[in-house]
Amino acid sequence: MARAGPGDSQTVEQLEKLMAKNRNSDQKQELHRGSLELDSMMSNDDRANVKTPGSELEPVYTFRGHRSSILSMDMSSTGEQFFAAHLNRIICVWNVPSSNAEAHENYDSQIPAEKFNGHSNVIWGLCYQSSFNRLISASPGKTLKIWQLGSGSDALIHTYTETDIGSPLTIDMVAAEPQQIVAGYKNQCASIFDIEVGRTVLKFDSNPDDEGQISKILSHPTMPVTIAAGSDRRIRYFVNNSGKLIHSTHVESISTLAIDPNGLYLLSGCHDGSLRL
Repeated sequence: MARAGPGDSQTVEQLEKLMAKNRNSDQKQELHRGSLELDSMMSNDDRANVKTPGSELEPVYTFRGHRSSILSMDMSSTGEQFFAAHLNRIICVWNVPSSNAEAHENYDSQIPAEKFNGHSNVIWGLCYQSSFNRLISASPGKTLKIWQLGSGSDALIHTYTETDIGSPLTIDMVAAEPQQIVAGYKNQCASIFDIEVGRTVLKFDSNPDDEGQISKILSHPTMPVTIAAGSDRRIRYFVNNSGKLIHSTHVESISTLAIDPNGLYLLSGCHDGSLRL
């Protein structure tokens, strides 16, 4: 069990104020239904002719090249590239077309930038390290790989094999520590992994009786907090400096999470097809 650190009470207070602000907000919260797509699509609100709240956005560009289900994606901090990993263990790096490009224009050979092939199993987690222009990927076999973008055949820098926790299913960069990632595992455990030293530096609070797996883990963009959710229908908030669990909420079984850049709103996607803000 992790011990409370000196900054935990301040972090809890900040988080409680943020949650209270969101609860008192007059902004309407709606429940939506969604579906999975195998193709990566980029949509542009300015191009979409949205007449009603239920209208679908028109995709500006459809990126084709994946031959199986896409399991994980991330985007560069500049928005100029995005990265997608699919079921056949390949990572594709895509250049984002100009915002001035015509909708449904002809295929541009410069759009696919690179392909990384080195995992022996499916790639569940993918995140971009903006400070070093690197990509971190996670797969079964307790494997983490570090890729240097723009390096061609020398792209693979490091391969780390976790031995004390398990295989990471989801990863994210720690907002305030560019050399660290947060990782969620099949056994409901979560940790902070330092990719420079190649080892786990902190394990978050966990209960041996917890069942299911963590399907998505996020680092809060403005506070030293990690958010994890999964099949046990709970969203958990942890303090990064101590690993202490500071808040937990019960919803439906969760498949994914997203948070806005200011850290004000958390969006959860559930197995029943609903989105909750």
